[in-house]
Amino acid sequence: KGLGGRGSSFGYLSGLLKAKKRDLAQPIVSDHFALLMAAQKYEEAKRDGGEAAVRRICEQFSLNARALQNIVEVRDKMKNELKQQKLLSDDLISFANRNSGDPAIVLAVVAAGVYPNLAVKRASKKKD
Repeated sequence: KGLGGRGSSFGYLSGLLKAKKRDLAQPIVSDHFALLMAAQKYEEAKRDGGEAAVRRICEQFSLNARALQNIVEVRDKMKNELKQQKLLSDDLISFANRNSGDPAIVLAVVAAGVYPNLAVKRASKKKD
């Protein structure tokens, strides 16, 4: 059988990885949300249990620790740049993150970023 067909080990592994991603992103079905949750779980594991906990979480969800570390570093670098430019403060960060625990709101923000200008109010035409 071809790749991904019934009985192939590739198809079986692909199904396992999809299930792990679904588990990671629960209750939302979204690649973006799964990535967000992966980064959060990575940070929690590193903070609470060190490298051994990071290895466990990466094995549990089939994640790449180096890639997650890079994501966290890029995020932190962007935050520092915004702070240096006086575009971001600690007060503003806590205000902006006030709904970060609500998956529905996080998904709405992701959707707004993925589909900018989805709805645009056009100026009304003047009738003569």
